[in-house]
Amino acid sequence: MFRNFPGLVHLGVRALPRLLVSGAIGILVPLAGFAQQGAGASTVNASGAASISVEPDLALITIQYSAAGRTPAIAGRAAAERANAIRAAIIALGVPPDSLPTTGAGGWRWTNRSGIQVRNDMRDTSYVTNDAFTVRLRNLALVGRVIDTALVRGAQTISNVEFQATNTREVELEAIRRATLDARARAAAVAAASGLALGRVVEVNVITMPGAIAMPAAMSEGLSLARAADAGTTIVAPELKVQVNVNGKWEMVARRR
Repeated sequence: MFRNFPGLVHLGVRALPRLLVSGAIGILVPLAGFAQQGAGASTVNASGAASISVEPDLALITIQYSAAGRTPAIAGRAAAERANAIRAAIIALGVPPDSLPTTGAGGWRWTNRSGIQVRNDMRDTSYVTNDAFTVRLRNLALVGRVIDTALVRGAQTISNVEFQATNTREVELEAIRRATLDARARAAAVAAASGLALGRVVEVNVITMPGAIAMPAAMSEGLSLARAADAGTTIVAPELKVQVNVNGKWEMVARRR
């Protein structure tokens, strides 16, 4: 298996001209060594990279809660009431209702099905319903208040906070441009050191990280979480990056005299 390393340069044989652009994470298979196939058939493979910081514009907050009862039905109803209370309190902060799960004729609709736990201490049996929902928050200034409000209203755990950048197309295009120039400059340096000049492009492979990587709050570098009795929870969103690798192949031709 060949792996892609930014800045790695390979010399290889000439290939038919083609352009390959991929939005998925991938690896260009480099050609090792140096060969010629007729006059002016030498080629050089080179890779370049670019990384551009972006601001997140979406937070995903996963709120977990539970409720107990003497029967599964009672536990389920208690959990639904708790979810309703948490949801109403979050909406009261100014969060749009469509940023949270909605209700229907069958009650709450969740991504994960409720789990039932049975507790039996030899005298009595109780049932516990565990569930969770995710809040999609565009106003990142409300992240801390949403967390505090959910906990006050009965949430047991805030299991995850993710930050995403959802509008990165222009930044991605700029990163592709920079990475391409980086790869071409490396190839030109090899050609010059070989007593040749860089010719036409034979192949280009663009490897992008899709959008900006979503980063869990507990693992994100640059994210701070401070809790004080009077100040509440403060969340500082991390810096996200759009990363691009470009691998290319160019002909090497004789220098013009």
